[in-house]
Amino acid sequence: MLNKISRMTALQQTAIPRRAIPSHSSLEQLQQTLKKAGETSNPLPMLQQVRVSPLFNDVLQMVEAAREAARGHEHAHLDPDARLAAAGYAICHAVGAVTDMAEHYELTLSPRRRSGKPGDAAQADANERAFMEQIKPKHVEKLRHEFSRSWEFNDTTRQAAILSAITPEVAAHFGLISTSAHDEQARVWGPIAPDRLLHDAELLALLDYVHSQTGTFNAVNGSALVTAYYGDKLLAGVTQVFSTALNGAIFKLSKHPYFGKTNITTYKGVNLTSHSGPFRQAMLEAAVGTRKLIVFPQVLSATSDPLRSYAVTKHHEGYFLECEIVMPHGFDADPFHDISTMGEMEILGPAGQKFIVAAKREVTIPNPETGGSSVIERFVLDPAVDKPGS
Repeated sequence: MLNKISRMTALQQTAIPRRAIPSHSSLEQLQQTLKKAGETSNPLPMLQQVRVSPLFNDVLQMVEAAREAARGHEHAHLDPDARLAAAGYAICHAVGAVTDMAEHYELTLSPRRRSGKPGDAAQADANERAFMEQIKPKHVEKLRHEFSRSWEFNDTTRQAAILSAITPEVAAHFGLISTSAHDEQARVWGPIAPDRLLHDAELLALLDYVHSQTGTFNAVNGSALVTAYYGDKLLAGVTQVFSTALNGAIFKLSKHPYFGKTNITTYKGVNLTSHSGPFRQAMLEAAVGTRKLIVFPQVLSATSDPLRSYAVTKHHEGYFLECEIVMPHGFDADPFHDISTMGEMEILGPAGQKFIVAAKREVTIPNPETGGSSVIERFVLDPAVDKPGS
């Protein structure tokens, strides 16, 4: 879907319940090491040591051996080796991404807590301070500089919308100046409530998350996935301050009169050749026409333009399947992209969204590599309706 550095999506990293992971000493030892690191007051040094340890390399070698052993099996999603490869890869990928993120943030372990609704002023202020303490000044400078470049690629309407969605202090920090043309356009949307305006931390988190080069997307989404599927608490704990700021931005922009989208049809290409390919396909197949839920434990990212789906732009890399997702709530993130990926029409939605697979059909898509066309399977995902009281 989006042209990011190994940006992985939920269906690209589809994991399996931890109870289904076959026993393997190196993977079990890695999980125990991560658990011990989470019991320390400052786990980051231990996490960084794990990344370069022989144990980490052992798990990576195990992943490749297990994947090779499962290759070609007709029902690979039932094969213990395939499950082992998917689990090991997801955990190692998340560990690597979080340690990379530490190059830009002084990550610390935050206590896990039920996230309150955005609008809790005291909690938002506390997280704002924590975020600005964690992010390194050079990274702030980099994000602001690159946003000033992409700002020029946005038209007047987009610029006006951005200005209407941030506090005056944030606009000043980024050097954004409102003109009469911006003011006139903003009148169309009316006044935005002060508690719906983005603060520094929220805008910086959003810019970093959608950035094509920083890799923060992988750290945040990878942490959410290994927490949801494998019970890890450490990685989500050290990225919680960032995730809270990002979630605040998503909540506010999803309700903005320009950026916000409801029941928008989006498209997500799915790679069937990665470590978890067999599980992704089997999960979707099993859910067609049933009430089985497809849950995205992390921020949901897709494109509103079917021609920008990875099923089209990266079909030659193994993206032979696509999900057409009707996203009940989200926002247009394209104006916040850096100049190398602006135009991919990314839609971001809040974490935790649930869907049912309403249908599966074959569709013909253009194939830029051959200049012809290809036939893929497209699964249609509709929002799941919660039962009253659930």
